[in-house]
Amino acid sequence: MKIYWRKTGGAWIATTIKNSKRGNSTKDKPEPDFKVEDLSQKLLQIEGDYVCIPFREAPICMVINMDGKLHNPQNIIFAPRVTLNDCHNKSVRYWKRFPKKYHFVTGFAYDNKHKMWIRHSWLLEKNNIIVETTPFKREKYFGFISDKESAKLFYKMFTG
Repeated sequence: MKIYWRKTGGAWIATTIKNSKRGNSTKDKPEPDFKVEDLSQKLLQIEGDYVCIPFREAPICMVINMDGKLHNPQNIIFAPRVTLNDCHNKSVRYWKRFPKKYHFVTGFAYDNKHKMWIRHSWLLEKNNIIVETTPFKREKYFGFISDKESAKLFYKMFTG
């Protein structure tokens, strides 16, 4: 699968759709060290036309690519006081308050309306129920389930 890239103001957009009008290229792409292209291929094989990867979060893609899993959104609940933005911060703060109840998960969520995978974080209850910290139920979730030490690092990263 050939991946084309478009660099925007704050993110890389990966796609399998060749479109020279939008500036898609196979040359102008992220650093290979972070496995962004491998992860983008994996996500686009599941579903969708695009993967949006914020520049500052490209290093996280390496971990998500190695240990990421597809999560079933059939069992989903919404956290109290959900708001539109800041899913990483909110999710990791909920984990910090209730570490025995939740796992912190960071990865990508699929937005069917835009056919795009976006960076996202959420919680997973011990019985595999997804706890969404934004008001939107996503069609698919693909992410890395953090162990206690990883979650502590993400806590520092997202809240610090």
